[in-house]
Amino acid sequence: MIQVLVSVLLLLNPNGAMQGDLMDSLLSIVHQSKYDLGYRPKSYWLRYPNPALIPYKIPAFDDLFANPLMIYEYTRTMGNVVTDYLGDSLFNSNDFILHRLVYFLGVDRKITGFRNYSTNLNPRICKDRPLWDALRRLREITGVGMNSLVFGGQYGSDSIPGLEEIPHKFRIPLAKLILNVVDAYKWWKIATRNLNTGAAAQLIKIDPSLLGQDNEFHPEFDDVYSSIDEHSLYYSAMKLADASFKCALALDSIIGSNKVPDFVFRWNSPIGEIVIAGGGNDTFRFQTSPLIYVNLTGNDVVYGPLGAGIYPQGISVSLDIRGNDKYFADSSISQGAGFVGNGVLIDWQGNDEYWGGNGVQGVGIIGLGLIFDNKGDDFYHAALAAQGEGANGIGMLVDRRGKDNYYLYGLGQGAGLAGGIGILADRYGNDSYTAEPYSGVVDLGDYHSKFKINANAAQGYGGGRRADGSDGHSYAGGLGALLDASGNDVYVSGNWTLGIGYWYGIGLLWDGAGDDLYRSCYFTQGSGAHYAIGALIDEAGNDRHELFETAGAALGFGWDFVDALLFDRSGDDFYSAKIISMGVAEIRSNAYFIDLSGNDKYIMNEKTLKFGSADFRKSYKVPNRYSPFAYHANEFGIFIDGGGKDKYMLRDKDGGLKKSKIHKNSSIWLQPDSTSAKFGYKNYGVGADFEKGFVREFKEF
Repeated sequence: MIQVLVSVLLLLNPNGAMQGDLMDSLLSIVHQSKYDLGYRPKSYWLRYPNPALIPYKIPAFDDLFANPLMIYEYTRTMGNVVTDYLGDSLFNSNDFILHRLVYFLGVDRKITGFRNYSTNLNPRICKDRPLWDALRRLREITGVGMNSLVFGGQYGSDSIPGLEEIPHKFRIPLAKLILNVVDAYKWWKIATRNLNTGAAAQLIKIDPSLLGQDNEFHPEFDDVYSSIDEHSLYYSAMKLADASFKCALALDSIIGSNKVPDFVFRWNSPIGEIVIAGGGNDTFRFQTSPLIYVNLTGNDVVYGPLGAGIYPQGISVSLDIRGNDKYFADSSISQGAGFVGNGVLIDWQGNDEYWGGNGVQGVGIIGLGLIFDNKGDDFYHAALAAQGEGANGIGMLVDRRGKDNYYLYGLGQGAGLAGGIGILADRYGNDSYTAEPYSGVVDLGDYHSKFKINANAAQGYGGGRRADGSDGHSYAGGLGALLDASGNDVYVSGNWTLGIGYWYGIGLLWDGAGDDLYRSCYFTQGSGAHYAIGALIDEAGNDRHELFETAGAALGFGWDFVDALLFDRSGDDFYSAKIISMGVAEIRSNAYFIDLSGNDKYIMNEKTLKFGSADFRKSYKVPNRYSPFAYHANEFGIFIDGGGKDKYMLRDKDGGLKKSKIHKNSSIWLQPDSTSAKFGYKNYGVGADFEKGFVREFKEF
């Protein structure tokens, strides 16, 4: 009765008050408001995993969990940082870019205590002999006890072998880099002053893909993290990022259109090797990551660890300024990695290839791992724990300009595990993101898809360690985000991808503009399971959302106390799924599908929950005798189409398509329907197609 009455009123008054704030209008139909959304769990909810006692939660989690419409603002601020700081106008006028990216996307979302003012770099440079003096001071500061004038008798006072080959014009920025790296090293030493060294030595032997997720318990992970001074660790990290960026910017400016002579300078410092190369096409093979690696020009090839701050060294920087380079690290943690340390890799320009195994291309485990590629059509290939993955650390892959191709098996492309931040950010270009979907290629098969499709945990995945069925050492997931500001992009993956949350994690995907293709399978595209937050937000473009194989649990789907959101602001979009998708809530979830404008097409199976639906369970009506928390919570499955001439198609058992008689333009529907015996137990499924309107919390800014 309510469904029919409201639909008639809407048709009679298509420009009426119900088309102001669309969420307010829709919730009022079931006598609810925005204040009834989300979760505020209580400690007396027996058997509910008490969020106050789950370690490593991201600071924003509880407030977003209680106020799910603020997920948009939280995500949009990340997109704004990528758009502005990596945009041409600000990038060309500001040399604090990388420090502020690390701060806004990583540090400030993990811990408080900092603002984005400065990293306080102020190296005192000897103008007459800047590079020689910087090397001398590095040895003094790191405590080797040598004669400050003659390097302990190793070299004469006037020369260090190979140093004179470095052109004078490069020496001041290189000297600044060395002294700034020493400063970052000093703060890393402060951060690790109480380090459980035995646990750290064991931790770095563990494959990084096994840490911080739903697998074997590793007590070393807890022991190391609890002995770290986290603020000093990230002060060191921000200094390292800032110093590296400023040096790369300066070196590129000096090179200009000039030819750089061919030379290689190598020097073993007390805290790691320093390698500076000139204009040749060089090949290097490293067993351990250099403290500092700088390559000015040339098409270079590097094998082994690079830009990897791994205990006990703790600090590493790699800068390549010009050239089409290839990096290989199949069996080592590398290419912008921090493992109980901080590592940065910057490649300023060139069409580059990055090849790696586990723990590469922006992975941070109790530290910062950062890879920044400024310009070029680049290819990234990795296995697991890669391309922006963090576990109690910050892992970032940032690519500013070019047509880029990202490929991995899983656990990356913006994956935050156990209190970690994992970010993949791309500013310009038509990019391709692939998390290998098929278990026949690499076996990460998921039972939700008969093990044919992989559980990737990628492309904006925030997930923790769920141990409620095993040893009890549960960890809250982190923040994983894939942020692409512009371009016609392609996203391909299997399960647990594309803005997905799991076990107190936050998984986000934000796409700012372009005609994009999202192709995935199950538990995907703005969804989640088990006390989590997942969101996919697309601001503009004519996009296609296609699900294959089991093709469900997607497009704004929540399972078991989840805030799930798919939001599309504008464009003529296409959505296709088979089951339980598009604003579907199960087991007391909050699931929202909102497309504000455009001529859109929707395809779903006829016999399934869809288009704004909520399930019904006995525990909603009658409190469980031992753990009645489900009885107290609200459930919302919300579907909103805010404008355009839309098509709602239903697929029958034989695969044929027909127009829906219930879901159509200028209409409102309820599922469960108001006449159903399942209606009215705080489980609200509401869908509507409006002529126009807005949602106040989703305003652009």
